Amino acid sequence: MNTSSPATSSLSSRSVASADLPSRLRCVRKLLSALVYTPERKYDKLEAAVKAANIPFRLNKPLGSGKKSRADMNLERRAYTFFTYSKLVVLYRNLISQQKVIASERAFLLKKIAITIQALVDICFEDDHTFLGVSAVKSGEAYAVHHAANVAILAIALGEKLGFSKVELADIGMGAVFHDVGLRDCPADILMRPDPLDPKDRTLIEQHPMKSVEFLLNQRSFSKSTLSQIVVAFEHHRNYDGSGYPFGSRRPDIFSRIVTIADVYDAMTTQRPWRNAFMPDETLGKMSRDAGRHFDPALMKVFVNTLGLFPVGTLIRIDSGDLGVVIYGGGEGERLSRPTPAGAYRWSIVMTEDPRKFGIQPSGIIAAAAGVEQ
Repeated sequence: MNTSSPATSSLSSRSVASADLPSRLRCVRKLLSALVYTPERKYDKLEAAVKAANIPFRLNKPLGSGKKSRADMNLERRAYTFFTYSKLVVLYRNLISQQKVIASERAFLLKKIAITIQALVDICFEDDHTFLGVSAVKSGEAYAVHHAANVAILAIALGEKLGFSKVELADIGMGAVFHDVGLRDCPADILMRPDPLDPKDRTLIEQHPMKSVEFLLNQRSFSKSTLSQIVVAFEHHRNYDGSGYPFGSRRPDIFSRIVTIADVYDAMTTQRPWRNAFMPDETLGKMSRDAGRHFDPALMKVFVNTLGLFPVGTLIRIDSGDLGVVIYGGGEGERLSRPTPAGAYRWSIVMTEDPRKFGIQPSGIIAAAAGVEQ
């Protein structure tokens, strides 16, 4: 819900949907009274009025409020995006780090993750370029949690380009976060082994989709979103042409096909114990050549256009001879080889470079550009 006041950019409901109709109507009346009859149209005054009304709503403070330059507003937006991403990483880490989580704590963490995913969906709608920037954050040591968050970011971005609603994007994001949750039961020495796996260990790894399903089934109640997460967890290693695992007689659901693309892209662009990370543009090329077999060809085309020819995190060499890291991507035709916004072109991109060759960590540069310390 949006209001016309610049001090109240968005309003979030915490639990009204689960209440009975008379209660919801009373809450809405109190909300309208608080918003309409508060004399000063300032964020702190409106926030105090909503809190005093004791209703399950909260005001989200708008980004870029006050007299700030465009550069300051962009920096603030990026910092908020990184903060929300980091929050998702921490929540997911807390959930999977404990083998046995009490039911109440589990429910609390799942609810907080769902709220964070909804916030990321809102960010994607406001500025998908800034949103995509956090997907370039990589961590080989904390791979599981960053991979879950990155796949969610990439899947939401692709879903947004496909025209899905915010509710559907939240379901895609939740499915992406939990697609590999079953790997928490797999021994770390197998997951991090630099040598090829033997058939026994490979079989153990390939059981993780069912383990993920088991984790998601262990909930107090089920919703349409939960069922969607279960489908994605089961299908994300099944290929477009019917190959992959576990075996299935039908083509994977579209949410699963979206998460598969996001999953493979993030995995390939991350350093792993058994191989070096592929460069972003190299990864898109490899995946595009595998479209029609591993990936849905139509979705793959949209994904390439979403990330652009030089995705966020790509190390580039410009025609001045200098190196740069792409921190603001996208697929607009007029910007494919231009490292600066329209109207301010000063250089053109000549080629991409391997960051390992120069000892550069792109994710650190991207975080620094957002004013975030890693």
